[in-house]
Amino acid sequence: MHKYFTLTEKDREFIKIARGDANKIGIAIQLCTIKFIGFIPENFSDLSKSFIRYVAKQLDVDWNDFYNYGQREQTRTEHLGKIIDHLNFKYYDSEYEKKFQLWLNERALEHDSLSVLLSDAFKKLHGEKYLRPALTTIEKCISIARQEALKFTYEAIKHIITDNNKRFCNKILSQHDEIENITYLRWLALRETSNTVASIKIALEKLEFLKKFKVHKWFVEGINPNRKRYLARIAKCSTPSILEKVEEKRKYQILVFFLLETYDGLVDEIVEIFMRLMFDKYRQCKRQVRELREKNAKSINEKILAFITMGKIQLNPGIRDSRVRKKIFEKIPREKLQAMLSECKEIIRPKDCSIWDFYLKKYSQIKMFYPDFIKNINFYTNENSKMKSIPLALSILKRVCAGNWDTIPKNAPIDFINKSWSQFVFDKKGIINKKYYELCVLWNLRLGLKHGEIWTERGRNLD
Repeated sequence: MHKYFTLTEKDREFIKIARGDANKIGIAIQLCTIKFIGFIPENFSDLSKSFIRYVAKQLDVDWNDFYNYGQREQTRTEHLGKIIDHLNFKYYDSEYEKKFQLWLNERALEHDSLSVLLSDAFKKLHGEKYLRPALTTIEKCISIARQEALKFTYEAIKHIITDNNKRFCNKILSQHDEIENITYLRWLALRETSNTVASIKIALEKLEFLKKFKVHKWFVEGINPNRKRYLARIAKCSTPSILEKVEEKRKYQILVFFLLETYDGLVDEIVEIFMRLMFDKYRQCKRQVRELREKNAKSINEKILAFITMGKIQLNPGIRDSRVRKKIFEKIPREKLQAMLSECKEIIRPKDCSIWDFYLKKYSQIKMFYPDFIKNINFYTNENSKMKSIPLALSILKRVCAGNWDTIPKNAPIDFINKSWSQFVFDKKGIINKKYYELCVLWNLRLGLKHGEIWTERGRNLD
């Protein structure tokens, strides 16, 4: 109220043209209303009394005089013309309507919701200081814009709407063949919320389903990203029964952009779950190493004391060599010494990074999803990147997973294997350990994705 219904000095000077208090408050209220909403509504005289009192107080007149204003319609019209000149507003005419229609056509290509377009149209008219025309006039322009947007969008996806793809889109609205009480539409719209092997397998199943119908080969150019998201969101928020009633061209637009967004979203989702899963396994191994060290601290101390005892006996010149073994067994019984030696084998870990030693225990869980993961998503990197050989390493793993190779070939890329991994990947003869090589490649894939050195062919977050 204070912003639009407070009169400036210039406004006060302008209002002095009016004769009588009724005309003064009437022209003042019209002026403030144009400032506020850009037009004079039909129920102008029903304006809230608080606004009327606020303006009347500024003019030092009785607010009840407002109801005596404009007994002649001509008076209001004459005043309105003067107000428009005073505020530098303009009348909406056929010349402006052409420009307004072109703007609406462009805006509808981004978002063709009636409520959004109406709101934007009102803001544009008010911002450009054009007196708002009748609502039916604006609605007519919006209707034309939406029809143009429908035609333009359909032309952009016409190459996708083959008979086979039409059948596929219609299948999306049907019940899932294997899961009860859920449609393909709902199944695809659901997102996995946990970082588990089960979650990534479900997401990969959806991705394979879409790839089966070649959604990964669908490309649409020239459509505003906001419009794509808007149409996809309609599918997510609608039931199959509602979409089946939608006009055919619009229905296929909605479903095509839903499937495209779902595919890209699944790629991002799967990559994100993979990265978190790999790191979760790492944290578990790190915790296990810490717990093992705490558990073995007492045992290690006991074995050191035993070693000291044996050392003292061995080095004691007063004990003949033939009696050393007997003397040791007097201090440390044979059974106990054998048990301690067995425990020592369990305690000893590679010296540099024992976490990777434990990581091998996670291999079976990772193997449950990673073959499908690298089969369904292609990864890329720059030639100058430290991770440049990861895509080649992944292609080798694909062949290993497919059963073509039982071992990792000697010419497999190894430049990404650092010191902490090398003692596990290579044995003493330099032969590559298959499982450790797989884990090392996947771990470095995670690092490359995290740091942006590796990306996927599709998806939004990793472009």
